[in-house]
Amino acid sequence: MYALWLMPAIKQRIKLAHLIQALSDEHGGPLFDPHITLLADIEGDENRLIDQTRRLASQMTQFSVRVRSLDYLHEYYKSFFIRIDDTDSIDQARRIALALFLKQPLPERERLKQYQSEFMPHLSLMYGLQTDAVKALIKDKIQIDTVLTHRGTEIRIESLQLVSAFGPPESWNIITELPLRNG
Repeated sequence: MYALWLMPAIKQRIKLAHLIQALSDEHGGPLFDPHITLLADIEGDENRLIDQTRRLASQMTQFSVRVRSLDYLHEYYKSFFIRIDDTDSIDQARRIALALFLKQPLPERERLKQYQSEFMPHLSLMYGLQTDAVKALIKDKIQIDTVLTHRGTEIRIESLQLVSAFGPPESWNIITELPLRNG
């Protein structure tokens, strides 16, 4: 399986990576690069996927997303995360990605409609199955200490990654990272 990740500007990426590292050190869970998953569960020939990623990146301009809130769920990959406001820029990127990467036969179109409607833009800060009590404490601490997680803060998206997401996060690999056009 492959995934498409929207990548924050390098300075913000470094700050978010430090936060992910600190949470992993303190509460367990794997390390991973800060990202917003645009599309997951992509299958296909890697060279074709690289070409499609190039086409997608060439159709996208850099944009900012806005932090809505810190949140957590009882899901491994959405254990603790920054919920991102759903904007026209993200919706447009998602529509283009779906059109490029998920050209499916007619029976699959209903599944894709459901897949698109379930999209929740977020930037994970911790993977795992920690208790809600632990995550509530983390949320309180981070809201005080970390400016990047405050409501309304903008995170600049400057590049797109194609990631090989086979197996656990420790085995994920970046296949290519492409800059988005200046806008």
